[in-house]
Amino acid sequence: MNLFKYSNILLYSLALYALLLIVFFKSEASKKNIIKKIMPEKAYTRLTESSAILRIKIKNWFFLAALLLAFISAAGPQWGVEFAPVGELNGNIVIAVDTSASMLAQDLKPSRMENAKFMIKSLISSFDNYRAGIIAFSGNAFVQCPLTTDKDAFNYFVSSLRVGMIKQKGTDLALAVTKSVDMLKDRGGEKTVIIITDGEDFSENIKDAAEYAAKNQTRIFTIGIGSADGELIPITDSKGNAAGYKKDKDGKTVVTRLNERVLKELSAQTSGKYIRYSQPETVANEIYKNIGTSQLSEVKFSNRASFKNRYQFVLFIVFLLLLLEFILPEQGFKLFWRNLWHKLKLKKS
Repeated sequence: MNLFKYSNILLYSLALYALLLIVFFKSEASKKNIIKKIMPEKAYTRLTESSAILRIKIKNWFFLAALLLAFISAAGPQWGVEFAPVGELNGNIVIAVDTSASMLAQDLKPSRMENAKFMIKSLISSFDNYRAGIIAFSGNAFVQCPLTTDKDAFNYFVSSLRVGMIKQKGTDLALAVTKSVDMLKDRGGEKTVIIITDGEDFSENIKDAAEYAAKNQTRIFTIGIGSADGELIPITDSKGNAAGYKKDKDGKTVVTRLNERVLKELSAQTSGKYIRYSQPETVANEIYKNIGTSQLSEVKFSNRASFKNRYQFVLFIVFLLLLLEFILPEQGFKLFWRNLWHKLKLKKS
């Protein structure tokens, strides 16, 4: 059994405590040397009550003991065993995010991409018992975040998503599906892919990709982001200032539109669902309602033994020692109350 949860902190704390003891005793020795130079030792003994000297020593020992126990408490003392329920991870989610230029369109403010990032962070907070990963895709696809249960790490990778992070232009939706399924196919438990895109697809084998997902028992939920009416794609310079709108090779201004048909077909082939994007929280709740509720009810719990944290008891002793050190007067209780009484009388007069 490990008596301390943070054994490294204990070693550093004890080293620091030893250093403080050296400083303390050297300081006490210096005081005695100064007193000896001012007056003989017998004279100092006659002028100072032996009980007062003893009380000062006791106060010092109380403080030093409290300091030692405070360091020990910081190291996380633990003993005894407690059993805590632990849920088994029964689900895996891969979120594939379109990073093509069309995601810069501002039919959703501030942009489609920023709305997608807001929605992902809102969504992932609901799935405590799931591993989650991220695929970024446009004309190519790559793993932005491997499957993890670490939400802080996951959100970091979400924040780093940006349009143009993949050099290949276009939108290869089939490749995004295949890459996402490959991340999940060797995993146990429920497997879900969530694709966030405006649905513009330049791949020719999306049906094959859907069949591949269905064959590997992977459900695909598609989130259509953008407007069906269409929106221009803004272009910015190196400083982030507006520099016009994207044009095709013939010089015509490009209009990006939400293509719901391909997204609905993709979801239908894998027993998933298509959801039209509205607000981050609304979409996140809709996904959770369709994925999380039924699957989380299947989570099995088992008991895991762990040592009980006991730092509270040590801190309580630290508090008592400091309290005793504070209330113990150096001059004795009788003299202390007498001096206090005289001070109160002087104030009244």
